[in-house]
Amino acid sequence: GAGYAGLQQVVDLAPDIIKLDMSLTRKIDTDPVRYALGGAMVDFARHIGSVVLAEGIETEGERAALCKLGVSLGQGYLLGRPMPI
Repeated sequence: GAGYAGLQQVVDLAPDIIKLDMSLTRKIDTDPVRYALGGAMVDFARHIGSVVLAEGIETEGERAALCKLGVSLGQGYLLGRPMPI
């Protein structure tokens, strides 16, 4: 969500997992703003007892940056292509 309503939902739901959208994951290794926001989300998640899952990981640089930030879960073509269920 965006703005206050989205933040209020996070407070009310107390999620176990917070998912970083691929729009934040992409180029997180080269964009200082995305990197800072990712770090803030990881810090926030730790404070509320959640973990962060990053989606859309496509490069080794993105994976390395996310690992450095402390993101513990990930999805994306780098980690494995979608498969039929």
